[in-house]
Amino acid sequence: MITGYDTSIQTKTKTVEDYHVTLSEAKQQLRVDSTLNYDDARINQLIKASVDFVASRTNGDVGQTKNVLTLTNFTGDSLIVYDAPFLSILGLSGDNGSQSYTLEYVKYNRFLLEFPQELQESTLTLEYKTGFATGQLPEAIRQAILLQINSFYDEISGEYVMGTWKENYVIDKLIDRYKIIHV
Repeated sequence: MITGYDTSIQTKTKTVEDYHVTLSEAKQQLRVDSTLNYDDARINQLIKASVDFVASRTNGDVGQTKNVLTLTNFTGDSLIVYDAPFLSILGLSGDNGSQSYTLEYVKYNRFLLEFPQELQESTLTLEYKTGFATGQLPEAIRQAILLQINSFYDEISGEYVMGTWKENYVIDKLIDRYKIIHV
């Protein structure tokens, strides 16, 4: 969600750059022999799916994520972006190249950019990072990801009895304090 301007169209792309769990760590969690590689592609997919799952439960990015927000017909002297957890601004550019800004504040679920004067841009592009920086992922979230990998792997491998799958509430307990509540 974006506020502080008048715009007709906005597009946003997200690219996870660091999932925080390696193939080796996932194999160890799954008790899969590290020398066997026949299942590596599937386990890598489960890592990504598990990070996405945990992110959806926290309402914020978990993996270190590059975001590209493009606004068309932008008019305004500030921009509030609701996305979390915020890491850094990579760049802001408009019709005439780079734009200057002041990062006025960062709250857990949003940040405010202020411009020296009102901007009127047919296209304004903001690049920024969200999620947890490499090496900064809280251990509780990391453990939740590993448990979810295990849960997905067991389901796909057929190691559960049909109709007996139960939601893993341990994952919710681990990530509960990291949930972002949008007001």
